[in-house]
This record gives sequence, C-alpha cells and structure tokens, in this order.
Amino acid sequence: MIAVLAAGEQADVLAKFKHQIPVSYNDLNKLVLNECNDQLSGLFAVVATVLGLSKSGHDSVQYLNDALIAKSLHNDSNQGHRVDFSLDMVNSKRTIDWAKMLGSLMSFSLVVDEVDYDKLAFGVMDSLADYIANWIERMDETTGIKAVTLAGSDFANEVLADRICLRVGKNFPIVTNRKLELDGSNLSAGALFLKLRRR
Repeated sequence: MIAVLAAGEQADVLAKFKHQIPVSYNDLNKLVLNECNDQLSGLFAVVATVLGLSKSGHDSVQYLNDALIAKSLHNDSNQGHRVDFSLDMVNSKRTIDWAKMLGSLMSFSLVVDEVDYDKLAFGVMDSLADYIANWIERMDETTGIKAVTLAGSDFANEVLADRICLRVGKNFPIVTNRKLELDGSNLSAGALFLKLRRR
C-alpha cells in the first residue's frame, strides 16, 4: 500500500507524513490487511492508523474499526472535514480511489495546526455516506431504484449507517438488516427472485 502511494500522485504528501508524523507512518507500514481486501473494514483500519489510533502497531482490524467509530462518535457536532472519495474503475468494477482518499486524509493531518481528530474521523464517515448517496442517485437515473437495502456487518457502524440513512432516506425507502450478508446463498436467492419476477 505504501509502495503504491509512494509511486503515485500522493508521493509528496506521503513523504511529508512520514517526516512529520513518523509514529503513524510506522504503524501504517506494519498494518496487515490480508483478510479484508476490498472491504470497508480494511479501509477504516487504514484510516484509524493514519489518524494515530493504533496503540501497538500490531492492532487487529476490528480494534482499529472500533477505535475509528468511537472517535467519530466523540464529535460534538454533525459536521466534519470533507475527505475525497472519488470513483475509480479497476478491472471493469467501480471502487473507491483509496490512494486519493488517504492522500486527502494525510493532508488534513499535516495542514491543521491542532487537528480535531474527532471531526476528521466523523468527516470520513460523513464523506463516504455522501459518496454512497450520490452513487445511488446516479444508479437510480440509469436503472431506477424503488428501495435501498442496507445489509451486512459494515452497517453495524452506527455513524456510517446514520449518515447514509439521513441522505438516502430523503429519496428512497430504506430497509435495514445489519446481519444479512450480500454474498453467498443470499445473493443467489436474490438472483432467482429477480428472474422469477421478470417472467
């Protein structure tokens, strides 16, 4: 991850981050994300590490996620710093440009004299919720959406789920099931349901 950042557009901000906040940089270098590729939990673990929430440099992904959520809950207002979440295409699939997002986060950590990490942690959740809401609205324009289902363990994140519901709920009915996974047999059942409905 650091090698990708160092070889791309974020090289300068990464170098400054390494020089000015070496503890967080070293913790980021030790972070192991083997079991959470392409998952929000991995992204949030990286965010927590950048914000200095790692205690040992070898913390679990779950610990780092919980630390980030706790930090965002400490924000006294419903406002936070805007963090770049831009869309990227990888192997014909839409995904978050994580390098740009981390560069944005590191920039905030470097520029602000007294960083309000509560606001920054909240801003990550709020900005992601805004990105997801805009994405859903674009999909509605092309395919039509009758309702939005928020499912899976990532939506046990109280702050993220609340911010998404606040935005998406203005335009669509929302169904939530935080325990229902969107892969495996549930995805197959959904495909069968759609096939039957279209006949």
